[in-house]
Amino acid sequence: MPRTQKLSLLRRSLAVVFVAILFLEIIQIVHFERYLVHSVPGELIEQNLANPISGANGEQRQKQRGYNRLQGSISNPDRQKENTTSSQNSRAELFPWDRDNICFVVENICNLRKSQWFYFSDDTRSSSSEAKHQPKHFSMPGRLGPFISPDMPKETITQLQQKKCMISNVTNHVVVSGRHIRMMGEYYQRIMLPLHHLMQDYMSSSNSTSTNEKEVQFYIHFSDIHQKVLDSHYLYTMGLPFGDNVKHWIDYISNVKMCQCYRRLVFCGYTYGDSDPSERDTKLNLIPYHFIADNPEKHCNAGYNQKTKLLATERCYVWQDLRSALVKTLESTHPNLHLDVQAYRKQLIGSAVKPFSSKGEQALNQHDYKIIGLSQRSDRRKWLDINETISHCNKQHHSAGIVCVEVDVANLPTNFISIGTEQPLSSIEEQLVLYQSIDALIGIHGSQLTQGVLLKSNSVVVELLPWLPDKSHWKIPVHGDGWVNRKDHPTPMGIMWHNTDINEAGYYLSRESVPLCHNKSDYDMHNFSGEELPNYYHMKDGANITELEYCLQVTHEHEFKWNDRDFTVTLDMIDNFVSTFYKGSNAGAVSELDYGCEAWRERGERNGFVLYNLWCSDDGRNASAHHYYQYD
Repeated sequence: MPRTQKLSLLRRSLAVVFVAILFLEIIQIVHFERYLVHSVPGELIEQNLANPISGANGEQRQKQRGYNRLQGSISNPDRQKENTTSSQNSRAELFPWDRDNICFVVENICNLRKSQWFYFSDDTRSSSSEAKHQPKHFSMPGRLGPFISPDMPKETITQLQQKKCMISNVTNHVVVSGRHIRMMGEYYQRIMLPLHHLMQDYMSSSNSTSTNEKEVQFYIHFSDIHQKVLDSHYLYTMGLPFGDNVKHWIDYISNVKMCQCYRRLVFCGYTYGDSDPSERDTKLNLIPYHFIADNPEKHCNAGYNQKTKLLATERCYVWQDLRSALVKTLESTHPNLHLDVQAYRKQLIGSAVKPFSSKGEQALNQHDYKIIGLSQRSDRRKWLDINETISHCNKQHHSAGIVCVEVDVANLPTNFISIGTEQPLSSIEEQLVLYQSIDALIGIHGSQLTQGVLLKSNSVVVELLPWLPDKSHWKIPVHGDGWVNRKDHPTPMGIMWHNTDINEAGYYLSRESVPLCHNKSDYDMHNFSGEELPNYYHMKDGANITELEYCLQVTHEHEFKWNDRDFTVTLDMIDNFVSTFYKGSNAGAVSELDYGCEAWRERGERNGFVLYNLWCSDDGRNASAHHYYQYD
């Protein structure tokens, strides 16, 4: 073979080898980026996700959506950015949490074994900047961060490979939180309402209907790591548009056993922690705020969750919007709900009338009865004589088609068999069926009563208002005074039913409801001779408190606090309720058209009720919500 032919063949061979090597390098990079997305352990969120957003195709899709990945940045509600690009504006139009400065956003960030965070860049080559790993501690559960400054060195894709990091193929991981959300009422108001708005706004976004990739995953962050997520939390959340895929943030982050990276972490419902304001651009330390920031106009007033400013208006219908959307979603996801409710009502009625009727359960017509649920609690604020109230109610009113039953979700499930599936209902499923089965709910402030938002339209909720002493002559401040039992506007819990299709009333409990110190006088002064005064007493006050105040506020300090106090209810409460809201025969609820609104108000006040939210008619034709507050 001539020399020139040999050289030509050698050059062609080298070219083929070079192309092959280059091809293998490209394959390796693409394979690794796919590995970052798809190699996900155990129960991590990516097991439910579709196509990746990293890699060439994902980058092209991001550009089509106007999404510009920032290289490890922090954005926050209180800082105005000097340089706002058009791509950022496009992104702000896409995701509601980027608008109105309502959330904190951290981008291109990795979490290494639960407590260490660092930023990364999309550079697949060695970085010319310092490649030192920059871990920071993630303090759980009460706060988030501190997240390090985006100006610090960022890991490259190659360095992520060395750490075996994985980039989530979800664009936005949205974490929501708020104070006191372990309590069901606070959870409903501080999480459910604004999160419902966030999800609705997201669904209205132009590109939110994409089925090719996952754009968002929602999490709830309970700031107490020992907080048990209740079935009621799950039940509420399942009523949201993305409720079936909302996760517990601490459970999720605690199960990250290796390096997990995120394009965007969004934190809603947080404020700055105890960091120096001058450092907030370089160190973001977050703690749960009172509630998720949102457009105040959506919530009727600027402080809808601030108890001292809670004042409902006639124009506020957000609670009805939330309730109707919640119930509608739950009904659509439980196709056998109607049949199960019919069977469940028969079971409740049969048990209630069994001592007084020879009719079997199957012979009962559930449409002939109204079921009043009396809410019991397993821990604090127990209704001590609830059994006596139930017995009295059923004995006195069963012949009129009115029965009372105990409602305590702690006793669920009861092994009730679904009519549709012929399988026992879970605790969460039975909660929904239970509350859809009753026509009225009576109870004290707190869990169990909160689930009254799940009742059928035109049902009745009564909040028992705890007795508090006359502060005009009591010297020691009384916990809860001024808001927990007020009648001049909705209570902190009662706001959930404002302008909804649920009738809501309050019933003020008397001094007899407190099972403490009944033999003590509220006129005789306590003799402090030889006693050491409690720390919170002023000497001038200590000599002027009655025996009753001393007994309740000192001797039984913890048992007397309304939020811990067990209580009793006089039997005439249930009789007054029936007289106010039911006709007294054939279980007919008094229609909103049966009486004029003024007659409703007079009857309610006469029987001891404040009518916070009442559907009635002024003209005998059209009913609407009225609010008959009482001003002493």
